[in-house]
Amino acid sequence: MSLVIRVIAPFGRDAELIVDVLRHAGLTSDVCEDLPSVLKQAGDETIGPLLIAEEALDSAAIEQLGQLIDHQPPWSDLPVLILIGSSLDTSQSHGLESGRLPPGSIVLLERPIRTATLVSSVRAALRARQRQYEIRDALAELKQERETLHVMVDNLPVGVLLAKPTGEIVLANRNVEKILQHSPMTNLNIESHDQWIAFHPDGNPIDDEEHPLRRASDSTCRRRHGATICSRPAVRPARVCMKPW
Repeated sequence: MSLVIRVIAPFGRDAELIVDVLRHAGLTSDVCEDLPSVLKQAGDETIGPLLIAEEALDSAAIEQLGQLIDHQPPWSDLPVLILIGSSLDTSQSHGLESGRLPPGSIVLLERPIRTATLVSSVRAALRARQRQYEIRDALAELKQERETLHVMVDNLPVGVLLAKPTGEIVLANRNVEKILQHSPMTNLNIESHDQWIAFHPDGNPIDDEEHPLRRASDSTCRRRHGATICSRPAVRPARVCMKPW
């Protein structure tokens, strides 16, 4: 994915000079008129790191930046690089350092700044942002795979329950409801499985530690609310292989 660094430096030729430096370093950047125009586009398209001169950050701009950061999706943490004056310069820099900026991936770079420092900072911000979009795409793929699995499981001709190692039931297909004649219980842990009453073929109750959702066992009857249901559960542990990002 090719990301563009948005450069907002409203005074003089600062923005043009920064873009020229980044271009010579092989980095794609774009001069933007002001911060509000960038923030309006942020929700509609892929957006790269922001490189902002502190002169562009009046109270309204800082508030808008804070809203953007606060309303990001969970996978996103937009990198923001801010060029501030030296420690001997205006009180605006001290105001930015003292907490006027919203929390997030904001880095303050003091001017005058060496070219190598600027380029390396921008490269790090780009890598972080690219990683975030990779996570976004991986989460979307995982969601699609889960939805496909749910459809497949829901259309199997047998009842299927999926539970975490903790005992929490995370999925039950519609045939489970047909067998039990009620919606499956939403067990949160193994201890709550004592609500499931099950029996061995000889009629003796299955102990808690023998329960099909605790360990692989073979029972032939299950009773719920006084009704006896003949069944033969087949329990197997499932292993999930995560793709490396």
